[in-house]
Amino acid sequence: MRGGSQWPITRRLHEALEWVRDQETEKTLWIDAICINQYDLKERAQQVQLMQHIFRRAANVLVWLGRLMSDAMENFILAINKKALSNRDFRSSWSEAEVREHQDGIVEFTGLEYWHRTWIIQELALARSVHFIFGSQRFTMKDLEKGLFVALMPTALGQLLRDIRHIANASDLLSLATTESRDGNAGRLTQLLYMSRCSRCSDPRDRIYGLLGIMTNMFDADFLEADYEQSTMDVYTNFAGRLISKSGSLAILNQTEHVFNSVVGLPTWVPDWSSRFNHSYAAFRKPYHEKFNASGTHLKDTYWPAPGYTLSPKLKLCGFLFGRVRATGLCNDRRYDEVFLDWRKLYPGSAKSFSRTMVLDHFTRPADLRDIYVILQGFSAVPIGQYHPFILEATLFRRFFVSEKGLPGLGPIDTREGDSLAILAGGKVPYILRKSPNATASSPNLFTFVGEGYVDGVMYGELLEGPEAHVFEDIWLE
Repeated sequence: MRGGSQWPITRRLHEALEWVRDQETEKTLWIDAICINQYDLKERAQQVQLMQHIFRRAANVLVWLGRLMSDAMENFILAINKKALSNRDFRSSWSEAEVREHQDGIVEFTGLEYWHRTWIIQELALARSVHFIFGSQRFTMKDLEKGLFVALMPTALGQLLRDIRHIANASDLLSLATTESRDGNAGRLTQLLYMSRCSRCSDPRDRIYGLLGIMTNMFDADFLEADYEQSTMDVYTNFAGRLISKSGSLAILNQTEHVFNSVVGLPTWVPDWSSRFNHSYAAFRKPYHEKFNASGTHLKDTYWPAPGYTLSPKLKLCGFLFGRVRATGLCNDRRYDEVFLDWRKLYPGSAKSFSRTMVLDHFTRPADLRDIYVILQGFSAVPIGQYHPFILEATLFRRFFVSEKGLPGLGPIDTREGDSLAILAGGKVPYILRKSPNATASSPNLFTFVGEGYVDGVMYGELLEGPEAHVFEDIWLE
């Protein structure tokens, strides 16, 4: 009964309520499926705004995973608890024999629908205490970290954890948010959005609203207001613009792959978080962007979106162009040997520069760069992926290019000859832009956004030094 009338609930919620009823102690519960009228958009928006307070103040968050489980699943849950008790120093991993013994249970457990819901990221990150209930078994988030994530990740089945590892990562990122600068928090929020890209939600707007509680912890209470009367396009645009103007960071632009967009009318600079494109490799590149500082510290407080949000909103930034794309190679979405041979023919210049580009300047020792170059030239019998998986992860679904000044680089799939290369204040990396068909003599610096890039020789603020100082000017993205 709710408000004196019957209220339909799911079978799983019914099972959870029966479990609560059978416990010896009385409990005061807040259950989203009952306490929020999902059919009332205004009430739904108000409750979403309160999520951080609800989960922060709850004495305990109970997660009901289900009543029935197979023998394999039950044995695996018991093994998690046992491993957690013995793994106090976070160093013990599963043996090959243990992995084989519990393989069916591991596959079944990681495939549970619960782990792939968008909303659980903030629910578990904000909670003070979390207990998972599965049949007669009970375990905590700490048990999961010690008995599953830490212990299983190094094994052959560790790949199964990729899609649910963000659950623990979200808690870590949120704990760091209290001491981070706004620029740092923008990067951490961007990382959470990468993590949630493969999670599931019925409403594409919840890709953003599902993390609203975390956002307000990182910034402030009025950072973003949930509004289910806005279209998905407006929600995504409003959020991206606010994050840029609040933080002064362009980290959010690195998520844009607009050739895969499904939201009609979305500005080219706004990521489409509803896209089902696999962004795991873009997420892989994210931590390596942190060491770059292509725009230096210039004009730190001058980022703002254009006033108002129209059907085609524009973003106003400061920056400068430093050249164009002269030639492009194949996209790395086919046979590696064919792709890398094509790229090397396109750029016969410095072997060190080419090798640095292939690994985003991750390896600094000359010996490492020599090894990478030998592999890419095809002089080694060792497969590229086996010897240096980093090369594949850094270049997958990327297109190699050479600038008109002869600099090698990597850009999005959609990079074309004639595209402009830009340094934008607030961005750690250079960006690829394309002249807008709407540009005029009075507004020549109007561009569409292609994506983030790597250009060897400009990643550490080199273009801001020396006698040829570039002048920052207004650049508009649409």
